Amino acid sequence: MKPTIRLQIPAAVSGRCRIEAEFYDESEGIEITSGLVDDGSVAVKSIDPGDYATYQATVSQSGAYRLYIRAATTRECGKLDVYIDNIKKTAVTITSTGSWSTYQTFDGSWLNLTAGTHTIKLVDSQSNYNLN
Repeated sequence: MKPTIRLQIPAAVSGRCRIEAEFYDESEGIEITSGLVDDGSVAVKSIDPGDYATYQATVSQSGAYRLYIRAATTRECGKLDVYIDNIKKTAVTITSTGSWSTYQTFDGSWLNLTAGTHTIKLVDSQSNYNLN
């Protein structure tokens, strides 16, 4: 089983790197709110085209990592571009979840990462949604 990157919770657990959306290092146009997530946690809300957030991730072992994005939106189609060390690696399509507080996990793609610290940048290129 290959390790996974989930942009959700900051911790290295069983070969997985999880980053909670609101724990960004740098951002533009990002708002944090509470009350939009069923478990009471906070979320990044109202991400508009051009908004971005960057995260630092330390990879202990080189390999292929799976990317997942947890998002909520009432819009039919959104797109989140994913950059690793300033190189666009993939785009994740985000479709309507029926509510701004109903989150679903969207499957990204496999990312080949070398051991070391990397900058992950998420850039909204289409539509409007919340991230958790």
